[in-house]
Amino acid sequence: MYKIVSAGAIRRFIVMPGVVLGATLLALAACNAAAAQNAAPAAAAATPPTPAQCGIPGHHALLERMTEAFNLTCDQEKKIEPLLHDEESVSKPLIAFQAFTADEKKDVMQQVKLAARKQILPLLTAEQQVKMDQEIDTVSKGGEGLQKGNGRKGGGKAGGGRKGNKGGSAAPVDPYDAEESLCNAISKYAALSDDEKKTLILKVKQASLRPDAPQMTPDQARQVADEVKHFAS
Repeated sequence: MYKIVSAGAIRRFIVMPGVVLGATLLALAACNAAAAQNAAPAAAAATPPTPAQCGIPGHHALLERMTEAFNLTCDQEKKIEPLLHDEESVSKPLIAFQAFTADEKKDVMQQVKLAARKQILPLLTAEQQVKMDQEIDTVSKGGEGLQKGNGRKGGGKAGGGRKGNKGGSAAPVDPYDAEESLCNAISKYAALSDDEKKTLILKVKQASLRPDAPQMTPDQARQVADEVKHFAS
């Protein structure tokens, strides 16, 4: 009724589970290695394309930072790039306008930056809009956000930027040309409402007529004064 089992059979019976377990562990290790190899390309693919990779010429520091922060697609980058270019079309003449104080430049720059970001919002996904809302909140509180510089340079007391050319500073800008350039840029900036444009243009023209602002010719001053009356009415 009882069968005698040889010692060799017993050893084979005991060893078999270990062999199976070892084979299982090796198989799991192979699967993990394969999964790691597959994950590496997936992680690389998650990196958003740069503006250059999307075929957008030139250097776009702010667009690059937005792309990285919001994980923009090429299609989004191509739509956002001209909007940021339009923002620069206002910020550059604003920096050159010497009749504003540093604080006035900062305030106007902030308004322009906020308008640009609100203009970009509809182009973003719901997830990206949450991040842009955070950016807008930062900028509205006086922070730089993704864009470095808040119009702090080139300001001071009104007209203070006209003191010579020491240290390689920019050459003086004709005050009337500077006023007209900034007003024209504001009037063409689609991100601002008509009321916002009118208010800003009036502020620019009034600042250009201050006694401590860079002096225009009498004829230029009279023309700007007449325009102030028009915009104030």
